[in-house]
Amino acid sequence: MSFEYEWTRKDLKKELISKRYNTNIFFLILGILLYVWYLYDGIRSEAFDNFVILIGGVIYTAVLMLILFLFTRLYVYISLRKNDKRTSKAYGTYHVNLTDEDITVTVNDEKVSYKYKDIIKLKKRKHYFFIRTKEDKIGLTFKEKVMGKENYAKIINFITEKVSC
Repeated sequence: MSFEYEWTRKDLKKELISKRYNTNIFFLILGILLYVWYLYDGIRSEAFDNFVILIGGVIYTAVLMLILFLFTRLYVYISLRKNDKRTSKAYGTYHVNLTDEDITVTVNDEKVSYKYKDIIKLKKRKHYFFIRTKEDKIGLTFKEKVMGKENYAKIINFITEKVSC
């Protein structure tokens, strides 16, 4: 079974940003709840003006969103730089060939072979799966978005039958 897919730096950047989305929502809600909890007595008290507390909450939320946005950009920048240093040839068109003995990947005229018996890690998730061997420190990720649902289902079934870990 053979197939090919395109993986660019822009795809990785989108993936890293979407990876932080749920975490940012969680921290935003947590920050708002902490603000309300901290000022709960002031909200209930008649000594404080609720309009001022509301304006403070809006400013606090805006600053919190800005901080989360900047941390996300910093995370993406650092991750992309680290990935560029480790894998200068990771972007391009991947030609993948699945046989009964191994998975052969050719990208930018560089050929890497993953033998099924050497695979030490197989991580399956809802929309992607990841394999890694002892020799290859980076591994190989198959994403459903990039390969399409039909190909993805066939490939994951084929590989899980062959891998023993």
